[in-house]
Amino acid sequence: PGGTTTTVNITDGSSEASAFVIRTPKQFRNINTMAANSTSKFFKQERDLNFADTNIGGAVSFTSAIIANEFKGNYDGNKKTIRDLTINGNTQDIALLSILNKDAIVKDLTLDNFNIESTNRIIGCLVAQNYGRIDGIQVKRHIVTSVYDDNKNYGYLGVIAGHNNSIITNCLVEINSVVDKLISKKASIGAITGCNHDNGKISNCCVIDKNETPGLYINFKDKNYVGGMVGNNRASISSLIYIAEAPFCSNKVLHPIIGHGSYGRHSNIYYLHGADFNQSKGTIYGIGYTTERYWSYGKWVNGFYEKTLSELGLSSDYWEKVSGYPYPKLKSFPNPESWPVKNY
Repeated sequence: PGGTTTTVNITDGSSEASAFVIRTPKQFRNINTMAANSTSKFFKQERDLNFADTNIGGAVSFTSAIIANEFKGNYDGNKKTIRDLTINGNTQDIALLSILNKDAIVKDLTLDNFNIESTNRIIGCLVAQNYGRIDGIQVKRHIVTSVYDDNKNYGYLGVIAGHNNSIITNCLVEINSVVDKLISKKASIGAITGCNHDNGKISNCCVIDKNETPGLYINFKDKNYVGGMVGNNRASISSLIYIAEAPFCSNKVLHPIIGHGSYGRHSNIYYLHGADFNQSKGTIYGIGYTTERYWSYGKWVNGFYEKTLSELGLSSDYWEKVSGYPYPKLKSFPNPESWPVKNY
């Protein structure tokens, strides 16, 4: 009594504690307006979002990035899922988010059943161009298709990001079906990113291909840079693992880690596979196939599964070894069903 009462808007987005709450695809699409002119907006997803549900702001198909404006905020996926998104467009930078600003963060989010197609040159599932920070993203079923064909300029296709010029860390791409595809006429293509550019830093990421036949199908023309994880690496990649039931496959060449990387820096990169290599089918980026099964960039690794995280150069902040699972796994994705259980 006699005092004053202050009313506080607890969802004004000015801080992490007062983040805008996202519960429907319509609310997610409104981020395009809310974040357009602000560098300090926070968003938190509280439910799984089905973008095919037309009753709550979804659509059968979209024609541009869902957040087409450059995103400058902080999006906390809160370990929730965005699923069933189809985009078929001809604008630049097609993805869930078109461009992440240098101050932007997207974290702790799962994407499932994305079908992204464009006639333009930069395409991804999560983002088209990353200049911010991507952390803790899991991608399941996906098709990324480009019909872009230009003799002068390459396109960039990636599952996490089409083109990366900043930080991607602690991400997992699952390949569980033969429908998982990256298709292009002319592009740098990779499951993490098509191109890791000059300021890019990719670390502590894993690609899991659980198909008994090669699952990540990549269809492309000659002279493309195609890698299982990174198409063209011009910067830093470290602590990456590609786990494959069968050797990585495309319709032209076999580069399970990076397609081209003469300008880049790489360390502690491992490719684990469950079938013997066929020497007649090519190389792992300049190294002839052998019957060895555990490969790190530039050298064969003997006794991979017996080595400690420290011996493999993998940080215990991100990786762990779990009883019954013979390989290192990312701590952020604890569901054992997401991880193969046998030695490769």
